Amino acid sequence: MKEFSNRRVVVIGGSRGIGLAVSRILVERGARLAIGARDTEILESVRCDLLRTEGAEIHVGKCDIGYTASTCDFVKAADAHLGGIDVLINCASRFTRSDDEDAWIEALNVDLLGVVRALKAAVPMLKRSGNGTVVTMSSVGSRTAHPQRQAYGAAKAALEQYTRASARRYAPDGIRVNCVVSGSADFPGGIWDETRKNDPQAYEAARRSIPLGGFAEPRDIAEAVVFLASERARWITGQCILVDGGQAAAMLAA
Repeated sequence: MKEFSNRRVVVIGGSRGIGLAVSRILVERGARLAIGARDTEILESVRCDLLRTEGAEIHVGKCDIGYTASTCDFVKAADAHLGGIDVLINCASRFTRSDDEDAWIEALNVDLLGVVRALKAAVPMLKRSGNGTVVTMSSVGSRTAHPQRQAYGAAKAALEQYTRASARRYAPDGIRVNCVVSGSADFPGGIWDETRKNDPQAYEAARRSIPLGGFAEPRDIAEAVVFLASERARWITGQCILVDGGQAAAMLAA
């Protein structure tokens, strides 16, 4: 039997990058999957691709976690399609780089409150599961100081605190809540792909600074996400686990 057979899993932000890698692994391991993202055209393309996996069951739907109604509507539709929710994984993010008030509002609204919205919408279903699991996605930016990414880093740091507090709050309901703190990953259309094209020197400097030898591939991070969502991690909750190739340690030592 596959590891996630009959497990009903929701992945928000699951159409590209790390989220897509998470979705792919879950389908390979037998999960019944609902994927939400903002771009419905990309979602349908992803669905068609993943359906090539034998026995795949995939629901897709528009979900913008910057808005409560969009988030709740998607979670309810996923619950109806899957007949319940056992696992909620939130990979959606907006990488803000400026320091004006709009950037702060956007970072907090998406990277923090978006996760709050999704978790609150899914809690009733996760409680009914009796074995609910939540995995959130933070960033190495929460552990380091970058003057052009203050809003993003602060929002991710707050998300880690929310993860720990939620783990304690929902433990009596049998719900585990953990976080993967991702290092820099390179994938088509991502931040580092953009940097490679527009500023090759900055790209190379960043790549060389990571002790294990360069940027992560999305699957490197996704494997940690899927582990925390699995029964192998049944006694882990309230943890924010760095998966960064030593990046944070190197930056703090610099």
